[in-house]
Amino acid sequence: MRVQLPVTLPPHSEPEPDFAIVKIDATLYRDRPPGPSDIYFIIEVADSTLQKDRQYKSELYAQASIPEYWIINLQNNQVIIYRQLQDNCYQTEQIFKASDKVQPLAFPALTVDLKKLLILTG
Repeated sequence: MRVQLPVTLPPHSEPEPDFAIVKIDATLYRDRPPGPSDIYFIIEVADSTLQKDRQYKSELYAQASIPEYWIINLQNNQVIIYRQLQDNCYQTEQIFKASDKVQPLAFPALTVDLKKLLILTG
């Protein structure tokens, strides 16, 4: 997990998501930031940035083929998850409450209790 560190996205973007869940790299990405093929999913924490995260960043991550994108919406105590890439767009947007549990696409055996995630970030 990388916390507020850059990732490289085509063509020339290096956003610094709040969390990037990435593949293990023997050099710990000292030589380069992780790119799209290294990223399992990205999490942004939104308080005042919710509109930007839902519009601009969802487009940015979809165009870079990031398979899953989560927004922790602190204003409404919920998690918004984007999935199912097609034609550089996410086809689904699901909104989960704090009482829900979710399995990330890359780790289907892992269940994330969103109540605990929202408490940690809030």
